[in-house]
Order: sequence, then C-alpha cells, then structure tokens
Amino acid sequence: MTTASAEAGSGQPATRGIAVEALHRFVGRALGGALSLLALRIAVRHFGASRWGEIVAASAWVGIFAVLGELGIGTAGARDLPDAAKGSPIARSATFVFGLASSLVATSVMVLVGSAVYHGRPGILRLVFLLAPMVPFAVLWTIAGTFLAAYRRSDLRAVLDVSSSAVVLGAAALVVIGNLGTTWYAAGIACSTILTAILAMVLVARVAVFQVTARGLRDAVAARVSATKVVGIVVVSNLLYAYADTFLLSLLARTTQVGYYGVAAQVAGFVMTVPLLVLNPAVGRFVPGDEAERARILQYLLDILVGAVLPGAAVLFVVSRPLMDLIGGPAGAGSAVPFSLLLVATVFLFVSSPVVSALVWTKNESMAARIFLLALVVNVGANLALDPRLGARGAALAMIASEAVVCIVGMVGYCRRTGFVPRLRVPLLSGSFAGVVVACADLARHT
Repeated sequence: MTTASAEAGSGQPATRGIAVEALHRFVGRALGGALSLLALRIAVRHFGASRWGEIVAASAWVGIFAVLGELGIGTAGARDLPDAAKGSPIARSATFVFGLASSLVATSVMVLVGSAVYHGRPGILRLVFLLAPMVPFAVLWTIAGTFLAAYRRSDLRAVLDVSSSAVVLGAAALVVIGNLGTTWYAAGIACSTILTAILAMVLVARVAVFQVTARGLRDAVAARVSATKVVGIVVVSNLLYAYADTFLLSLLARTTQVGYYGVAAQVAGFVMTVPLLVLNPAVGRFVPGDEAERARILQYLLDILVGAVLPGAAVLFVVSRPLMDLIGGPAGAGSAVPFSLLLVATVFLFVSSPVVSALVWTKNESMAARIFLLALVVNVGANLALDPRLGARGAALAMIASEAVVCIVGMVGYCRRTGFVPRLRVPLLSGSFAGVVVACADLARHT
C-alpha cells in the first residue's frame, strides 16, 4: 500500500500529512539555518564586506546557471510522478539524466559568458571558476530533494539541509583558523554541494525504484523534455530574479554594497524558503484531489503561511538592526535597511507561493510563466533604475516590486481561473497582531 492510499484508507486528512512533512522540513531547515548563519557570521567578519561581496557576486552568477540547468525538471517530475511506488522507474531515471545533461550545458555556457562579463574583475572570475564544478551536482541535489519531499520523505530532505550547512560551517572554521582567502571558502562551498548531492542521490534511490535501459531511456528523456518546457519557464523566471538582483547589483554598484546585500539576502533567504517546506509535501496531495479538496488544501496553505509570516516578519523587523550587527559585525550597519525591506518582499512571497504553485500543479503553467516573466522584467527595470543610486537598498526595493507583481497578478489570475475565493480571517488576525508588535516596539523606542 502506498503512502497516499494509506492516508486515504485511514481517513487521515491531507492537511495533517502536509503539516507532519512540513514539520520535518522545518526542523531540518532550522538546524541547517543555524549552522549556515554561524558560518555566515564567521566568514563575513573574517573577509569584510568587500571581499564577501566577491563571494556573493560569484555565487549569484553560478546560481543563475544552476537554475537554468535545473530548468524546473524536478518540479515537473514531482508533479507527474508523485508516487514512489506507482511512478515509472524509467521516467524517474530519465528525469535525472535530463537534469545532468542540461546542467553540463549550463556549466559550459556559464564559464564562457562569465569570462566575458567579469573579465575586468579577476577576484570574482576566479571564484566563478572554482564554483563551476558544483553546478551539475546542485541540479541533481535539487531534483533529488524535490522527489524526496514529494514522496513524503521530508525527514530525509531535512538530513540534506543539515549536512550541507555543516560542511559549509566546517569550511568557514578552517578558513578562519588558517587565515585563508576567499578561494578556500569557495572550494568549501563547492565541496558541500558535491557531497550533499551524492548523499541525496543515495537517499532517493533507497526511497524509489530507478531503471535505466538503453531502449526505453531515450524516449523517456524526450518525454521529460516535453513535460518540462512550460514548467521550466515558470521555475527559471521565478528563481532568476532572485539571483538577478545580486548579479545586477554587482555590475551597477561597489562590491561593498554587494556584500551588504549578500548578508541581508542570506538571512532573509532562510525565511523565504519556508513556503517550500509546506508546498513540496502538498503537491502529492493536491494533484489527485477534486476541486473541493484542492480549494481546502490551498486555503490551508494560505492560512499557515500568512498566519506565520506576518507576526514573524514584524518581530524580525523590530530586531533587524541588532540581528544584522550580530551576524554581520561591521557589515551589519549596511545590511539592516536592505534586510528590513526584504521582509516586506517576504510577505508578498508567502501569499503568492501557494497560489502560483497551484497554477503549476493544475497544469496552468502558461499563466504562471507569464506572471513570472512580468515580474522578471519589473525586477530588472527596477534594479537598473535604483541600484546605481541606492546600492543594496535599491536591490531590495526591486525585490519588493517583483514579489508584489507575482502576488497581486497571481492571486487575481488563479481566482478568475478556478473561482477560488480565499478566506481572510487568518490574514486579518495575524496582520493585526503584527501591527501591534511593530507599534509597541516603535513606542518603546521613543519613550
């Protein structure tokens, strides 16, 4: 009996299963996040904002091509093969073969184009070359992690989060102890990704069946390419503007500003990944449901995400300056305002993530693709206009603009397409609580 059928047979609500899986991911993410933040604190204080900015710029460039290489392959695979027992072993294997081939092409293009883009900035270019080998492994890790979450093994996905962060922390400690440079830290990041990807492949192979045959694999890969076309546009355009912020900032502002934004974005990034903790376990329950069940699951996702983000963002907003000082040290002063602005973008993200994901899960990828492409255009335009004058703050404002577009257009589009009407009780309650928190903190600051 599969996990899904076991749930149905026992009468266990789908929302309870989502909550359990999300809890596993949250524990792993919290532990991994704590280790990563400690590594960030060690590295930023060792390198300083300017040299840290070089690492951030190189990582963003590599991240862009890791996204292009993954191309939404894992998302499409989890949607079309949501059951570890029933899914085609050949189709599952073809997903990874397609991902590996796509990532190798992306890596080659990344190195060639990066050599031209950063020709006059040898510090960043050297780091790009060091990080390049990790791109194929990052893609395989992403695909494997998506499958583990879809197959109700978020406990194993949490192991990957903790393992990766532990290796990065070890690299940061060795760099400080040995008084080493940014190249050694970049090598540590690459090793972390490679080792975690290998572990991810081993874990997913223990959960689901894979089969590789020369005769069937070619057709299966072709089918995966076809299934990923539109989903790829959605996933790439969704993630691309997150990296585009940093990439454009590295071209339009000083490296110190990139370092400030890198600190703020990495801390805010842990908050921004929270929707994935809930959405990945939800896909296997949302897809086979009828219209009423899908509406119930989507409302549940909105309630727990919005209910959590508004009070959480308010608390982080209040402590943003001391938090950035604690993590960034001297770089904290330049990171506090960008971090506060990114928290506003997070609120929009938490609302839009389940809605736009539901568009993909119901095979309305074309609408989701148009939404994210519009957001990407807005993001690039805002960065070009704001970054030269405002630096890290401009990049954060550009992120707010793009996330607001996704949130508003995505919600309106999904409601018109499906007739879904969200209930506002939880957002109103959590919003009121958030307002009280900010108001009390402001009052205490001025008394």
